[in-house]
Amino acid sequence: MKIVNYLVFLFSMSVTGQNNKTIHADFSGLQNELTMTLEDCLIKPNTIVSKKIVSNKVILEIPYQINDGVYKLLLKTSANNNETTMIKSFYLIIDKSENKIAFSYNFDKKKDTYPVFSISEINKNWYEFIRTNNFKLTTINPASTKLLTTSLGNNFDNKNVALNECIEIINDQQQFIKANFNKWSTAMVKAYSVTFKPNINKENYWSFFETNNPQLINAPIFQDAVQNYFILYYNPISNQNDSLKKNLKEGFENVINAFSKNYDTKSWAVSYTIEGLRQINDKELVDYFLNKNKY
Repeated sequence: MKIVNYLVFLFSMSVTGQNNKTIHADFSGLQNELTMTLEDCLIKPNTIVSKKIVSNKVILEIPYQINDGVYKLLLKTSANNNETTMIKSFYLIIDKSENKIAFSYNFDKKKDTYPVFSISEINKNWYEFIRTNNFKLTTINPASTKLLTTSLGNNFDNKNVALNECIEIINDQQQFIKANFNKWSTAMVKAYSVTFKPNINKENYWSFFETNNPQLINAPIFQDAVQNYFILYYNPISNQNDSLKKNLKEGFENVINAFSKNYDTKSWAVSYTIEGLRQINDKELVDYFLNKNKY
């Protein structure tokens, strides 16, 4: 009997130890009743946990089985008809080395602000980098690098200013990568530093990404990379109907091929392609890619 009780005690201790990841949030300047939700960054986001903010505070308990990666925190209002309105969202890095994450956020400030982390060195370093570089992850547009050769025209002064800004950002990125080696924030900066590489083109674009790394599926890197790839080289918004289908087919062929070195990343690329084409109701291309990529 003593042995049984001892085993039960050990089991309970192990379960308690496994469920000790938490996110502590403290808010100021709230005008509405909000709910904080943690979602993954998959093609179809899954809600991990959600809880109402009470007295400007909330604690989310994270399941111990959760994969390391980059997640999204959503702050929403809830209406009587169960519809929600997004008030704010930002990325959060969850890593096995940190069991507790704590931050504060101030709604009072007029300009856009970032969360301030009191506990979580990984997120603290990441957001400090974003803040000092004015490097907003959710609004990056790689097409801006084309300013150096297109919209700035022959204005040498403007080109020189833009080039110096790119060089400064590249230097900041390189310093951050050296100081935060082998962390999720490093992977994010590496991926988005592609934006400022002067020798990037349609043919070598995917060589700058770790498209064979399945860990990055748990981050917004791949999705943003695909979207930016189309913006840079296919511009689907401005295409005429007759060339749109051709460009979509060629573009997604290249995307799937770039991710084909690893089974999991290829599966992700195929799923992303199918989901994107379904959203624009292109049944012909959906069938084409489904038939071509049967496992």
